[in-house]
Amino acid sequence: MRVDFYHLQSSPVENAVFMLASKVYGIKKNLLIRTDVPERADSLNEQLWTLAPDSWLPHGSVKNDFADRQPVYLTAGYENPNKASVLILINTTDAADINAFERVLFVFDGNDENVLANARAFWKSVASAEDGEAHYWAQNDRGAWEERAKSGRKTADS
Repeated sequence: MRVDFYHLQSSPVENAVFMLASKVYGIKKNLLIRTDVPERADSLNEQLWTLAPDSWLPHGSVKNDFADRQPVYLTAGYENPNKASVLILINTTDAADINAFERVLFVFDGNDENVLANARAFWKSVASAEDGEAHYWAQNDRGAWEERAKSGRKTADS
């Protein structure tokens, strides 16, 4: 299981999630976005419609119909109605179902000490798992993502 850790220090969570979700949508994989609280899922659901006026990212949540047809689905729970193969976790390491996904992207606010402590514990958990592979990404001065560390199993595509 591969988990990519995206450490935010200056960019808003919504921008990072939109960028990652757009990439997943671009490779035609269904995506589940799990947040730490339901209010964040609601807010993100609204923001994904307006965040980038020149692009379109189809998505839905429990408040929308046809959940099973949504390429991107937002939740604060464990449901996976769109049978997503990629999971984005936002500020939550609540992922008992992590092995149900091909790939997990963990986006976390590095300015929140509690979230940062949970991220460190999650990294150790993933890196020490027999099939675990952890990749740590941080933004450089220009805002581009750079891989700064990796740990765990080695694969042909790592």
